[in-house]
Amino acid sequence: MDISVIIPIYNSDKHLYRCLKSLIHQRGVDCEFICINDGSTDYSKQIIDQFVTSDKRFRYIEKKHNGVSAARNVGLDTAQGRYVCFLDSDDYIKKNSLYKLYQTAEKYQCDVIKFNAKVINGYDWMKQSFIKHDELIKDFSKKDVFTYKDCRPFIWCHFIKRDVIKNQRFDTNIQIGEDQEFIIRYLHDVNTILFTSKKYYVYHNHADSSINRCGEEKICRENIKLVKKVASFIEDKSDLYKKWVFDTLYYSFEKTNRCDELRSEILELLISEQVYTAVSKSNIKIQRLLRGE
Repeated sequence: MDISVIIPIYNSDKHLYRCLKSLIHQRGVDCEFICINDGSTDYSKQIIDQFVTSDKRFRYIEKKHNGVSAARNVGLDTAQGRYVCFLDSDDYIKKNSLYKLYQTAEKYQCDVIKFNAKVINGYDWMKQSFIKHDELIKDFSKKDVFTYKDCRPFIWCHFIKRDVIKNQRFDTNIQIGEDQEFIIRYLHDVNTILFTSKKYYVYHNHADSSINRCGEEKICRENIKLVKKVASFIEDKSDLYKKWVFDTLYYSFEKTNRCDELRSEILELLISEQVYTAVSKSNIKIQRLLRGE
Protein backbone atom coordinates (compact mmCIF):
# COMPACT_ATOMS: atom_id res chain seq x y z
CA MET A 1 0.00 0.00 0.00
CA ASP A 2 1.46 3.34 -1.09
CA ILE A 3 -0.80 5.96 0.50
CA SER A 4 -3.37 6.17 3.28
CA VAL A 5 -5.69 9.18 3.15
CA ILE A 6 -7.37 9.84 6.51
CA ILE A 7 -10.75 11.63 6.37
CA PRO A 8 -12.41 12.53 9.72
CA ILE A 9 -16.14 13.07 9.16
CA TYR A 10 -18.72 14.68 11.41
CA ASN A 11 -22.07 15.95 10.12
CA SER A 12 -20.58 16.88 6.75
CA ASP A 13 -23.36 15.84 4.38
CA LYS A 14 -23.46 19.28 2.70
CA HIS A 15 -19.92 18.97 1.35
CA LEU A 16 -18.94 15.32 1.77
CA TYR A 17 -19.91 14.04 -1.68
CA ARG A 18 -17.59 16.52 -3.42
CA CYS A 19 -14.80 15.63 -1.00
CA LEU A 20 -15.00 11.88 -1.55
CA LYS A 21 -15.58 12.23 -5.29
CA SER A 22 -12.21 13.99 -5.56
CA LEU A 23 -10.60 10.77 -4.29
CA ILE A 24 -12.13 8.67 -7.05
CA HIS A 25 -10.01 10.65 -9.52
CA GLN A 26 -6.73 9.67 -7.81
CA ARG A 27 -5.10 7.12 -10.16
CA GLY A 28 -1.71 5.54 -10.77
CA VAL A 29 -0.91 4.76 -7.13
CA ASP A 30 -2.12 2.18 -4.60
CA CYS A 31 -4.31 4.03 -2.09
CA GLU A 32 -6.72 3.49 0.75
CA PHE A 33 -9.24 6.14 1.76
CA ILE A 34 -10.06 5.78 5.46
CA CYS A 35 -13.39 7.42 6.28
CA ILE A 36 -13.87 7.82 10.03
CA ASN A 37 -17.47 8.65 10.87
CA ASP A 38 -17.15 10.50 14.17
CA GLY A 39 -20.71 9.89 15.35
CA SER A 40 -22.47 11.88 12.60
CA THR A 41 -26.22 12.39 13.01
CA ASP A 42 -26.92 13.64 9.47
CA TYR A 43 -26.70 11.76 6.13
CA SER A 44 -22.91 11.44 6.12
CA LYS A 45 -23.01 7.66 6.60
CA GLN A 46 -25.30 7.17 3.61
CA ILE A 47 -22.96 9.22 1.42
CA ILE A 48 -19.91 7.26 2.59
CA ASP A 49 -21.74 3.97 1.92
CA GLN A 50 -22.14 4.93 -1.76
CA PHE A 51 -18.38 5.19 -2.17
CA VAL A 52 -17.51 2.14 -0.05
CA THR A 53 -19.88 0.03 -2.16
CA SER A 54 -18.58 1.24 -5.53
CA ASP A 55 -14.83 1.62 -4.89
CA LYS A 56 -12.82 -0.91 -2.84
CA ARG A 57 -10.26 1.72 -1.93
CA PHE A 58 -12.73 3.29 0.51
CA ARG A 59 -12.75 1.97 4.08
CA TYR A 60 -15.42 2.83 6.64
CA ILE A 61 -14.90 3.16 10.39
CA GLU A 62 -17.62 4.32 12.77
CA LYS A 63 -16.93 5.64 16.25
CA LYS A 64 -18.55 7.58 19.05
CA HIS A 65 -18.23 11.34 18.62
CA ASN A 66 -15.04 12.58 20.27
CA GLY A 67 -13.63 15.24 17.97
CA VAL A 68 -11.36 15.52 14.94
CA SER A 69 -8.14 14.58 16.77
CA ALA A 70 -9.56 11.30 18.08
CA ALA A 71 -10.91 10.50 14.61
CA ARG A 72 -7.54 11.18 12.97
CA ASN A 73 -5.86 8.99 15.59
CA VAL A 74 -8.16 6.10 14.68
CA GLY A 75 -7.11 6.62 11.06
CA LEU A 76 -3.42 6.56 12.00
CA ASP A 77 -3.95 3.40 14.05
CA THR A 78 -5.40 1.56 11.06
CA ALA A 79 -3.38 3.12 8.20
CA GLN A 80 -1.34 0.70 6.08
CA GLY A 81 0.17 3.07 3.51
CA ARG A 82 3.85 3.92 3.24
CA TYR A 83 2.76 7.58 3.25
CA VAL A 84 -0.18 9.25 4.99
CA CYS A 85 -2.04 12.47 4.40
CA PHE A 86 -5.19 14.07 5.75
CA LEU A 87 -8.31 15.41 4.07
CA ASP A 88 -11.02 17.42 5.82
CA SER A 89 -14.52 16.41 4.82
CA ASP A 90 -15.51 19.83 3.45
CA ASP A 91 -12.39 20.18 1.26
CA TYR A 92 -11.06 18.23 -1.71
CA ILE A 93 -7.87 17.14 -3.46
CA LYS A 94 -7.10 18.01 -7.06
CA LYS A 95 -7.08 15.28 -9.71
CA ASN A 96 -4.07 12.92 -9.58
CA SER A 97 -2.46 14.90 -6.77
CA LEU A 98 -1.67 11.76 -4.80
CA TYR A 99 0.21 10.20 -7.71
CA LYS A 100 2.25 13.38 -8.16
CA LEU A 101 3.04 13.62 -4.47
CA TYR A 102 4.05 9.96 -4.28
CA GLN A 103 6.30 10.17 -7.32
CA THR A 104 7.96 13.32 -5.98
CA ALA A 105 8.47 11.85 -2.51
CA GLU A 106 10.07 8.74 -3.98
CA LYS A 107 12.26 10.75 -6.35
CA TYR A 108 13.72 12.95 -3.62
CA GLN A 109 13.45 10.39 -0.79
CA CYS A 110 11.48 12.82 1.34
CA ASP A 111 10.24 12.26 4.87
CA VAL A 112 7.58 14.85 4.16
CA ILE A 113 6.34 17.12 1.38
CA LYS A 114 4.82 20.41 2.48
CA PHE A 115 2.60 21.61 -0.37
CA ASN A 116 0.31 24.58 -0.89
CA ALA A 117 -3.46 24.90 -1.11
CA LYS A 118 -6.03 27.02 -2.87
CA VAL A 119 -7.98 28.84 -0.15
CA ILE A 120 -11.62 29.74 -0.86
CA ASN A 121 -13.36 32.25 1.42
CA GLY A 122 -10.52 31.94 3.90
CA TYR A 123 -9.17 34.57 6.26
CA ASP A 124 -6.17 36.61 5.15
CA TRP A 125 -3.88 34.83 7.63
CA MET A 126 -4.81 31.51 6.01
CA LYS A 127 -3.93 32.73 2.54
CA GLN A 128 -0.69 34.23 3.83
CA SER A 129 0.31 30.82 5.20
CA PHE A 130 0.87 29.62 1.64
CA ILE A 131 3.87 31.47 0.30
CA LYS A 132 5.97 30.69 -2.77
CA HIS A 133 8.55 28.28 -1.43
CA ASP A 134 10.30 25.59 -3.46
CA GLU A 135 13.18 24.05 -1.56
CA LEU A 136 14.55 20.62 -0.69
CA ILE A 137 16.10 20.54 2.78
CA LYS A 138 18.09 17.40 3.58
CA ASP A 139 19.24 18.35 7.06
CA PHE A 140 16.02 19.70 8.57
CA SER A 141 16.49 20.24 12.30
CA LYS A 142 14.26 20.85 15.30
CA LYS A 143 14.89 24.60 15.28
CA ASP A 144 13.78 24.80 11.64
CA VAL A 145 10.19 24.15 12.72
CA PHE A 146 10.10 27.83 13.72
CA THR A 147 12.49 29.06 11.03
CA TYR A 148 10.12 28.05 8.25
CA LYS A 149 6.72 29.47 9.17
CA ASP A 150 5.03 27.86 6.19
CA CYS A 151 5.50 24.36 7.57
CA ARG A 152 2.64 25.26 9.92
CA PRO A 153 -0.25 25.38 10.79
CA PHE A 154 -2.32 22.95 8.62
CA ILE A 155 -1.79 19.17 8.68
CA TRP A 156 -3.80 18.66 5.48
CA CYS A 157 -0.98 20.13 3.39
CA HIS A 158 1.55 17.58 4.64
CA PHE A 159 2.37 14.36 2.78
CA ILE A 160 4.21 12.28 5.39
CA LYS A 161 6.16 9.03 5.44
CA ARG A 162 4.30 6.93 8.00
CA ASP A 163 7.53 5.65 9.56
CA VAL A 164 8.30 9.23 10.62
CA ILE A 165 5.07 9.51 12.60
CA LYS A 166 5.59 6.17 14.36
CA ASN A 167 3.38 6.12 17.47
CA GLN A 168 2.81 9.87 17.64
CA ARG A 169 -0.84 10.89 17.77
CA PHE A 170 -2.91 14.07 17.94
CA ASP A 171 -3.54 15.51 21.40
CA THR A 172 -7.28 15.11 22.01
CA ASN A 173 -7.16 17.72 24.80
CA ILE A 174 -6.42 20.50 22.29
CA GLN A 175 -9.50 21.54 20.31
CA ILE A 176 -8.04 24.48 18.36
CA GLY A 177 -4.48 24.36 17.08
CA GLU A 178 -4.25 20.57 17.28
CA ASP A 179 -2.76 20.54 13.77
CA GLN A 180 0.02 22.89 14.75
CA GLU A 181 0.95 21.01 17.93
CA PHE A 182 1.14 17.70 16.03
CA ILE A 183 3.18 19.27 13.21
CA ILE A 184 5.70 20.86 15.59
CA ARG A 185 6.08 17.54 17.40
CA TYR A 186 6.36 15.15 14.45
CA LEU A 187 8.73 17.45 12.53
CA HIS A 188 11.29 16.84 15.27
CA ASP A 189 11.87 13.44 13.63
CA VAL A 190 12.16 14.71 10.06
CA ASN A 191 15.45 14.84 8.18
CA THR A 192 14.43 15.56 4.58
CA ILE A 193 11.56 17.88 3.72
CA LEU A 194 10.48 19.26 0.37
CA PHE A 195 8.63 22.57 0.23
CA THR A 196 6.65 23.04 -2.96
CA SER A 197 4.45 25.92 -4.10
CA LYS A 198 2.22 23.55 -6.07
CA LYS A 199 -1.40 23.63 -4.94
CA TYR A 200 -2.68 20.08 -4.57
CA TYR A 201 -5.42 20.81 -2.02
CA VAL A 202 -8.53 23.03 -2.07
CA TYR A 203 -9.61 24.44 1.28
CA HIS A 204 -13.14 25.83 1.70
CA ASN A 205 -13.96 28.04 4.67
CA HIS A 206 -17.72 27.62 5.12
CA ALA A 207 -20.02 29.43 7.54
CA ASP A 208 -20.43 26.12 9.39
CA SER A 209 -16.68 25.35 9.48
CA SER A 210 -15.40 24.53 12.98
CA ILE A 211 -13.14 27.59 13.05
CA ASN A 212 -16.18 29.84 12.61
CA ARG A 213 -18.11 28.26 15.48
CA CYS A 214 -15.65 29.26 18.19
CA GLY A 215 -15.77 32.45 20.23
CA GLU A 216 -12.65 34.59 20.54
CA GLU A 217 -12.21 33.80 24.24
CA LYS A 218 -12.27 30.06 23.58
CA ILE A 219 -9.69 30.47 20.81
CA CYS A 220 -7.45 32.40 23.23
CA ARG A 221 -7.80 29.76 25.94
CA GLU A 222 -7.03 26.99 23.46
CA ASN A 223 -3.95 28.90 22.27
CA ILE A 224 -2.74 29.08 25.86
CA LYS A 225 -3.23 25.31 26.10
CA LEU A 226 -1.37 24.87 22.77
CA VAL A 227 1.63 26.93 23.90
CA LYS A 228 1.83 25.09 27.23
CA LYS A 229 1.88 21.74 25.44
CA VAL A 230 4.53 22.80 22.93
CA ALA A 231 6.63 24.36 25.70
CA SER A 232 6.64 21.00 27.49
CA PHE A 233 8.68 19.29 24.76
CA ILE A 234 10.66 22.06 23.04
CA GLU A 235 14.31 21.85 24.07
CA ASP A 236 15.90 24.57 21.95
CA LYS A 237 13.90 27.65 22.92
CA SER A 238 15.28 29.97 20.27
CA ASP A 239 14.21 33.54 19.67
CA LEU A 240 12.09 32.33 16.76
CA TYR A 241 10.27 29.95 19.10
CA LYS A 242 9.74 32.76 21.60
CA LYS A 243 8.34 34.99 18.87
CA TRP A 244 5.92 32.20 17.93
CA VAL A 245 4.83 32.00 21.58
CA PHE A 246 4.22 35.74 21.72
CA ASP A 247 2.37 35.94 18.42
CA THR A 248 0.19 32.91 19.21
CA LEU A 249 -0.84 34.33 22.57
CA TYR A 250 -1.04 38.04 21.89
CA TYR A 251 -3.02 38.13 18.66
CA SER A 252 -5.76 35.86 20.00
CA PHE A 253 -5.88 37.76 23.32
CA GLU A 254 -6.20 41.07 21.47
CA LYS A 255 -9.55 39.94 20.02
CA THR A 256 -11.08 39.05 23.39
CA ASN A 257 -12.53 41.36 26.05
CA ARG A 258 -9.03 41.18 27.62
CA CYS A 259 -10.09 39.91 31.04
CA ASP A 260 -7.51 39.91 33.83
CA GLU A 261 -7.59 36.12 34.16
CA LEU A 262 -6.43 35.59 30.57
CA ARG A 263 -3.93 38.44 30.83
CA SER A 264 -2.33 36.95 33.95
CA GLU A 265 -2.07 33.50 32.41
CA ILE A 266 -0.47 34.89 29.25
CA LEU A 267 2.02 37.05 31.17
CA GLU A 268 2.98 34.04 33.27
CA LEU A 269 3.70 32.05 30.10
CA LEU A 270 5.69 34.90 28.55
CA ILE A 271 7.84 35.08 31.66
CA SER A 272 8.34 31.31 32.02
CA GLU A 273 9.34 31.00 28.35
CA GLN A 274 11.64 34.05 28.64
CA VAL A 275 9.86 35.71 25.74
CA TYR A 276 11.13 39.13 26.85
CA THR A 277 14.59 38.20 25.57
CA ALA A 278 13.20 37.91 22.03
CA VAL A 279 10.49 40.59 22.16
CA SER A 280 11.75 43.87 23.53
CA LYS A 281 10.06 45.22 26.64
CA SER A 282 9.69 48.49 24.75
CA ASN A 283 7.43 46.70 22.26
CA ILE A 284 4.05 48.47 22.37
CA LYS A 285 2.19 45.13 22.51
CA ILE A 286 4.16 44.04 25.58
CA GLN A 287 3.46 47.41 27.18
CA ARG A 288 -0.28 46.97 26.55
CA LEU A 289 -0.24 43.64 28.32
CA LEU A 290 1.73 45.02 31.27
CA ARG A 291 -0.53 48.09 31.62
CA GLY A 292 -3.71 46.02 31.36
CA GLU A 293 -4.96 47.73 28.21
